[in-house]
Amino acid sequence: MPPESPVPESPETVSLGTASLGTVSLLTASLQAMDLTTLRAVLAELRPLLLPSRFEKAQQSDGQTLQLGFRSLAGRHWLELSWQAEAPRLLAIAPPPRTGDGSTLAQQVQHGLSGLALVGLHQEGMERVVELQFATRPGDPVSRRLVLELMGRHSNLFVLDRQGRVTGAARQVREQQSRLRPIGSGDAYLPPPPARGQSPRATEAYADWRRRLGLVPVALGRALREAYQGISPALALQLAGDQPQRAAELLARPVDQLAELEWQQLHRRWQRWLEVLASGAFELSPGLATAYRCWQEAPEPAAEAAHQDLAAIQPLATTPQRNQPETSQLQASQAQLHQPPLPQRLEINPFLEAYYLRLLDGRRLQQRSLTLRLRLQQALAKEQAQCRQQQERLDQVEGSGALQGQADGLLCLADPSREQVAEAQALYRRARKLRRSVAAITPRIEAHQQRIEQLEASLTYLDQLLLQAAEGAQAPSQARSQALNQAPGLGSGPLLAQLEELELDSQSLLAPRLGNRRQRRSASAASPASGQVQPLELELASGLRVQVGRNHRQNAWISLQQARRGDLWFHAQECPGSHVVLKTSVAPGGEGDLQAAADLAAHFSRARGNRRVPVVMVATDQLQRIAGAGPGTVRHRGGEVLWADPQRAASLLIELADRADRPFPSECPAQAAPGQANPMQAKTLQAKTLQAKTLQVNPIHVNPMQTAAPPKGEGLPSLGPAPKP
Repeated sequence: MPPESPVPESPETVSLGTASLGTVSLLTASLQAMDLTTLRAVLAELRPLLLPSRFEKAQQSDGQTLQLGFRSLAGRHWLELSWQAEAPRLLAIAPPPRTGDGSTLAQQVQHGLSGLALVGLHQEGMERVVELQFATRPGDPVSRRLVLELMGRHSNLFVLDRQGRVTGAARQVREQQSRLRPIGSGDAYLPPPPARGQSPRATEAYADWRRRLGLVPVALGRALREAYQGISPALALQLAGDQPQRAAELLARPVDQLAELEWQQLHRRWQRWLEVLASGAFELSPGLATAYRCWQEAPEPAAEAAHQDLAAIQPLATTPQRNQPETSQLQASQAQLHQPPLPQRLEINPFLEAYYLRLLDGRRLQQRSLTLRLRLQQALAKEQAQCRQQQERLDQVEGSGALQGQADGLLCLADPSREQVAEAQALYRRARKLRRSVAAITPRIEAHQQRIEQLEASLTYLDQLLLQAAEGAQAPSQARSQALNQAPGLGSGPLLAQLEELELDSQSLLAPRLGNRRQRRSASAASPASGQVQPLELELASGLRVQVGRNHRQNAWISLQQARRGDLWFHAQECPGSHVVLKTSVAPGGEGDLQAAADLAAHFSRARGNRRVPVVMVATDQLQRIAGAGPGTVRHRGGEVLWADPQRAASLLIELADRADRPFPSECPAQAAPGQANPMQAKTLQAKTLQAKTLQVNPIHVNPMQTAAPPKGEGLPSLGPAPKP
């Protein structure tokens, strides 16, 4: 490869520190609350699955969520009951990790429901209040009840005994909190007051329905919510139509300005919604005006006629033949009675679990990232102030020559007095003290500068993480039809894991530098061990692997511990960024591989917004760890500077993620024999699929170590900017 200029003119580096703050709002997408329609759809799926079932386990995963385990003939099932203000919910979940079984509420539920069976899931009227009824066995009187109220910030959970008295509550409601309905332990349970408006009726005439909505000339959305019960903002949008902008405009328009055709279309959807509520024929579909909906509009007349014809033909295929012996029918029925029932297939519950998990993880990511940012900024401001203080002291050393000159002038007088001699000696002592302080101040300034660079690099990690989360939050709006097929835990879950690792990695920076040995040891022990480090791994088209660090310790892990002789190390010049290692020790890399690794190093850096970024390429055996410096701080000898394009790396990541959906050709891995799978390739494919594809094909993992343009014959630390010519 022809060498390029060792000192390129670097473009202006783009800072992500302030720009990433604007992406935080993208992480908090509006959450569609569990309204009456969704609650009834969830209960319609749960009743065949859980009634009856034996209660087994209660645990409280957090301060606002209770998880219950049940055992039925079809297996073990888990329910999640949450009274969280922004996301109250009741739904079936996957088996959760065992945690929180020692909380007071979980122990009360475990003790009260031990040995009982779930015999009822009741929801009355248009209220979002669900009653879980428990008895010794099906058919016996109800002895315990759990009442979950899903009413926004007033949501709550109550444990009731046989007489209806409260034996446990998620939140005690005092008189100063609610004069209308204070409830505490030992009080008789009272249901919440009914909502305003009339209960919707399918038998209500069109003229009466329209007259009720048009009594007061207010907006249509407000008229729906005030005239009838059970109308949530999401349901109002669904009733207004499938086009989001048009539905919002229709709800904002006064009722006296609606045309007759708009009234008729609204009434047709209204009747269809009531029909679904009455029949329980719920069906999940990707939302058009909302995130999702659990009911479908009435089919077209032609499609409905075809469906009726199919329904008329279907029973003929399922009825037994007339000439079949009655004994065989009896044996078949007896065999069906002895067989365990097939597990109920859930559709709405798994989607809601993934939906809430994805959005709530995004909000937790936002809150924790803002907290970490504030702590890092405070530590950075403190380090900068201390560095300025030490620099001011060092600047005073330059005045030592003037002090010594003054002392020389006093002693050079023809007949200096005793006071003048004493003053000259004091000036000499001050000058010597200032010169001696250089040896003590200079290491302090270097230590402060290293910590400042590491803190700025950690902030860069956080900025890139927020950018990645924001890009992932925008993707579902581009393809709403894929929301139903998204598995639980995708979205912000891997980002939360990265944030946790970044928090652990930053503890040594946030801990007091001059603390005692025990504090420093505890902060070091809290950092992730080498066995838990999981850097981003990608596989290029040639089969070579590329490792990208996520934080300081991952930089040190891939650059110093896992690097082998022959591997190449890449780093963006004069700006914080990730350590990128191309595993050319396995096979030699071509021009395209080197350029791809350089593009990735530019993409995973603070200079990501530039069109051209200088990147340093060094053999990993030329890297050395700086003693006493933080993890991931290295110096290098020699090297070469390449020009990289961050946008080209973004296209490469999209290509790699698309290729992850297809099987790799057998000739790609050089080590695998034809027809055999490469285990390293499978591991890389798994990591790439998890980190790149599910995170909207734009993983941004930034590490803070800066590199300099390699001067000849010198080794410079990669922290701190390179000296400019």
